[in-house]
Amino acid sequence: MAMAEHDPSGRTEAPSPGAWLEGAAGFSPSADWLGAGPRLFSPPGARPAWAAAVRGALQTHPRLARQLRGHAVPHAVSASQSGFVEPGQWTSCLPAAALLALADGSPEPLDAVRDRIPRVLAIDDWVPPHHAHSRPLDLSAAGVVEDLALYLDIARDFLPGNERALVAGAIASRGVLPLVEMCRARAAWTTSRSNWPTVIAGQVGLGLLAAWECVEAVGIRPHDALVHVVERIAAPLLTYPEDGSYEEGPGYWDYGIGACLPFCDALWIATEGQVDLFTLPNLARTGDYGLHVRTPDGGCFDVEDGVSRWIGGWMLGVLGRRTGRPDLAAAGVDTLGSPAGGPVLRQITLLAPRTAPATPTPAPVPMAFFPGTQNAMLRSDWSSDAFFAGLHAGSNTVDHAHLDLGTFTVLARGERILQDVGSWEYTLDYFRTGPGEARWDYEPNTTAGHNALLVDGSGQDPLPSAMCRFHQVDLHPESGLALLSVRLTAAYGGRLREYVRHFAFFAEGLLLVVDAVEAEEPRRLSWCAHPTGVPEPLSPGNGMSGPLGWRWRIGGASAELRVLGLEERNGFVLSEARRHTRYVDRGGRGRNYATESVRVDTLHPVTSWHIIAALRAGPADALPEAVVELTGDGVAVATGARCGTLAWSGGSLAWWAARP
Repeated sequence: MAMAEHDPSGRTEAPSPGAWLEGAAGFSPSADWLGAGPRLFSPPGARPAWAAAVRGALQTHPRLARQLRGHAVPHAVSASQSGFVEPGQWTSCLPAAALLALADGSPEPLDAVRDRIPRVLAIDDWVPPHHAHSRPLDLSAAGVVEDLALYLDIARDFLPGNERALVAGAIASRGVLPLVEMCRARAAWTTSRSNWPTVIAGQVGLGLLAAWECVEAVGIRPHDALVHVVERIAAPLLTYPEDGSYEEGPGYWDYGIGACLPFCDALWIATEGQVDLFTLPNLARTGDYGLHVRTPDGGCFDVEDGVSRWIGGWMLGVLGRRTGRPDLAAAGVDTLGSPAGGPVLRQITLLAPRTAPATPTPAPVPMAFFPGTQNAMLRSDWSSDAFFAGLHAGSNTVDHAHLDLGTFTVLARGERILQDVGSWEYTLDYFRTGPGEARWDYEPNTTAGHNALLVDGSGQDPLPSAMCRFHQVDLHPESGLALLSVRLTAAYGGRLREYVRHFAFFAEGLLLVVDAVEAEEPRRLSWCAHPTGVPEPLSPGNGMSGPLGWRWRIGGASAELRVLGLEERNGFVLSEARRHTRYVDRGGRGRNYATESVRVDTLHPVTSWHIIAALRAGPADALPEAVVELTGDGVAVATGARCGTLAWSGGSLAWWAARP
């Protein structure tokens, strides 16, 4: 995941994890606690088994082998416009070469990369200019420390003593020492709730374990350094939702949690289970979040600065084995060698010797709500053809947030039906986040880039008070029905007196979105959505009553969206647009984005508006049966599996099934 280009100093300070460390983690290391290395992912006696497992994986998964061998080849190094050379360009090949040496039982893969070490050590400053506030240690520098640590530990048996000493000394002086000094000085990122502490401490923590014997040479007791590492990981995790969800979205779940997970695993192995960070409530449950946020197309519910790709498969494997969840462990192993598997090095960690849980666990239910981040992931089943809806609320002021409360994503038959516009390439302006700042000039960050409501042509405001929680979460996975309601009034900065968005999910392939809007003075309202395909206007009929709508096809799926207005006397107009956007990023590269959108606009300003959007989706040649009609009580719904009435009162939905 790309690194954040912002100063995290404004984040709320996380509490000290001292009480937790003294209790649940069993954190009481003694002086002879760690033996001689290597020690990250396998004790010395288990190295042959790990080497054999890696060899077997590379033989079984040719794509994985190609990836690993490709990563082990040194690539050309280039400078940015400012002339800075990211030091990670020199070191990124080192861990892959070390793994190949382990698998092949030969130092030959290391010969092509050894010259990279003196080159990176010759760079005086590993922190790029845009992170100058974090010198001498930032995300980039911590990544270099991790590369060196993995190289040192995995290839240790093949490295001459002088090379081991050189690498270990660099880890201690340029990773461990700065981390301890910055923690003691309470530097901004060390007390942040952003992903910085977990990333930096996790990556430098691997360096500490790998170079344990050499740390005292820089004036730091290794045990003292370990306390700082564990505290910086545990402190923010203890403030994260205990349901395992992640406020910065799935992309930064993969980055923020993923960067500390190898350290947590290595620490468990090195201490023979004495120090178990997997007992942290968030970490113990975060596998469920990763499991549910994955979408049937192999991507993810890409809220915040995320993209629609599956991330974290290897994480599920590690979490499953450490928390006694065979279903998660199996999900992780299944990603070996797949495009969705994640970084090749992380996939290989799945093969490190560890005891896998033997107790079977039941398959998770296909619907989940995570109150910590106010996200719901609803699906008809766990197949790749499932009907899926992801619903998002919560806060729009967390790091990497968009102005997108109330937005939703829909998939069917392995295709995205309604999508999130996504995340553009990062620039420095992209992280100027206050009201009226440059971040909100980027279309994907704004309300207009989501399936949400515009008021007088503009969207939501980045206000701390705009915390919008689902006040109704009524899930019935056994019958394939879900009813959810969220009050979004606060997100619009006082421009609306009341705004409630209701969702009714029917597993047969139907989603109803009901908006009830009230304003003190007349407002022009626009209901926006972003289809993946090219929408074509529909006339009334075609099996679903209603005056207007669209139909489109994408791959092996098709969809139909019909709009019903409960107050048609107000009048509204439907439109569609194809938008092409081009801009130049900070590296001078041109970027192109093409999006489709549909809108329902009030014909003139109104003080009250109720609108129902009925979306059904299924196979390209046979949409699911569904009839949605306005009645005096609400909406009558008939599908192939059920018949009844949907009504709303007091800001919540109710479903009454018709008698057989």
